[in-house]
Amino acid sequence: MTQESSRVTSRVKKVLWRRVAMIDCREAVAKPVDASPVRSPQTVHSKIAHLVAGKSLVEIGTRNGDGMMCFARAAASVSAIEFDEEYCRKLEARAKSHSITLDVQCQDYRHATLDADFITWWQQKPLTNRGALRTLKHAQCIGLIRETAEAILLFDHSWKNDVRDLDRIKRLFTWTEVVRFDEKEECEALKSQIRENAESGFTCERASGAFTVARLPVNRIPLSIAGPCQLSKVYVTTSSTSSFVFLSCVGSLLLLLLARRRRKRSV
Repeated sequence: MTQESSRVTSRVKKVLWRRVAMIDCREAVAKPVDASPVRSPQTVHSKIAHLVAGKSLVEIGTRNGDGMMCFARAAASVSAIEFDEEYCRKLEARAKSHSITLDVQCQDYRHATLDADFITWWQQKPLTNRGALRTLKHAQCIGLIRETAEAILLFDHSWKNDVRDLDRIKRLFTWTEVVRFDEKEECEALKSQIRENAESGFTCERASGAFTVARLPVNRIPLSIAGPCQLSKVYVTTSSTSSFVFLSCVGSLLLLLLARRRRKRSV
């Protein structure tokens, strides 16, 4: 390939990714399976799609895949982590019917492959923000997640657990945006199809309002959330990135030990 053709190819790719970055998930997924607040709103999905355009993405807790069917149109590669086998089968069938390449990991996210440019989720027990952040930090510490990986977190302004977490960790974010939405009509239309008693906090009153979407680099997750890295699991490698991560984890552990020693002396 000549230098001129290489420049043309590069310009074409940039134009294509700009178009992809303008994707509207309400149009891309015109017939969602679930309703908000059982899943995050489609306007939030659009914002995530813009962030991950041309990048790799892992989603934890994909459920029926309303968000993933849109993310896959923007991201370079996508992986869905879903513990429920029924949802796993539905995801695979849905992706196939839409000719979407989707890697479905049907297992507990703590044992799944989490490495990607972006990892996203919306907490719902047993999945919590603190647990997910701790898992990501430890995985990065032992070289299983790239140093540049970022988490995309979602916070529903009408849900007390999300509001509490947002207030506690917002200082760590490198970027945030408030996204407003109104899916009450869709919620009412789909309500009869949803197992209301099985969905914690499900009510169509929460189908309109606002979400905060936030970016948090995994390497910024503090010891106060993740605790010391599990150094016993670190494997030997010649890669400079993994060596850096290993040394960072050793440093973090030493700082934690020093802090504890100082507290004992002050007492």
